[in-house]
Formats: sequence, structure tokens, C-alpha cells
Amino acid sequence: MAWNPTAVDTKADSFQAELMRIRSDPPDPTGARKEAREKSRKVWDTLISKLGEILCQLPPESPGLTLDELLDALTPEMRQFAHSKGQEIDRRTLQKKIATRVLHGKYVTRVGDYYQGIVEDEPV
Repeated sequence: MAWNPTAVDTKADSFQAELMRIRSDPPDPTGARKEAREKSRKVWDTLISKLGEILCQLPPESPGLTLDELLDALTPEMRQFAHSKGQEIDRRTLQKKIATRVLHGKYVTRVGDYYQGIVEDEPV
């Protein structure tokens, strides 16, 4: 295959056009997007912390719960809470939200395919 300078120019032009589109996105002067992200984060923090509490109640010899078992452990009240706040709970979304909390060491930890609750230190 021979080198084609026109193809390189086309890719560069395409990249430049995408860069200009991104830069021209309107700013968010009201902070609505930031506020929506913060509300979503709080809802998911609440839900994942409740799952962490459920995981902490498992017997010490238990390996924890898998993602599918965590989905089954969600109570109707937890699902309704999420729905009322505009958040839908499905397997993929729950996996992403839990992974974020695991990464930051909040509420749950992962060992293999199992999730375990993190026991918070009690204030002295």
C-alpha cells in the first residue's frame, strides 16, 4: 500500500474539525450539568453505602456477593429511591458505579468476583 498524503490531510482535517466542535460547546453558566452530576453522585453513594451495609452483615466466613447477587439484594425501596431520583439500576450501571467506589475505597471492596463491605472505623 502506497503512502497517500491526501488521506493524511483528510484525517488531520477531521481531527481539527472535531477539536473545534468540542471547543465550541457552550459553557454551562448556570452550573446545571455540575449540579446534575453531584445529585447523581449522592444518589449512587447512598445506594452503594446501603449495599456496603448489607455486605458487612454477611458472616465472616462468607466470600461476599457477586454483582448478580448484589442486584438481587437491592430492595424495592432502594430501586424506588433510585427511580425517584432519575437513576435506573441495571447490571452494567451498577458495575460501573461500584467500580468507582472500589477504586476510591468507599463502602465496598472487590476480591475476585466477590464484593465485600468495608467496615468504617468508629469515631473514638
